[in-house]
Amino acid sequence: MLVCMDINSRTCGRIEKSQKFAVNMLAENQKDLAYQFASSKIEHQYDGVPYELGQLGAPLLEGATCQIECTLNDSVTSGDHQILIGAPSNVKILSHLAPLVYVRGGFHGLGEKMP
Repeated sequence: MLVCMDINSRTCGRIEKSQKFAVNMLAENQKDLAYQFASSKIEHQYDGVPYELGQLGAPLLEGATCQIECTLNDSVTSGDHQILIGAPSNVKILSHLAPLVYVRGGFHGLGEKMP
């Protein structure tokens, strides 16, 4: 599993320290939650968000279409982003709702017409 994130994000440092992370694939009806986690201005991003800790100790969000827990295998810096490469150890497909994707600077449903 490959994940890219801002090198200065709080999450990036936590993952590098713990060597574990989870990817929560959100449904298209969870745009507000996606923007909440994308914002660096929100101090406590998990406030009011239902989640549980997975087998590796990473947060698994309620309502996600899929949850993938990973152990960090490698980390590469590229510009202002960190590329994290993890080995999936636990995968749960929880819903067949359409996933949310990030395209052209915003979050959209997979079948949504792009501007």
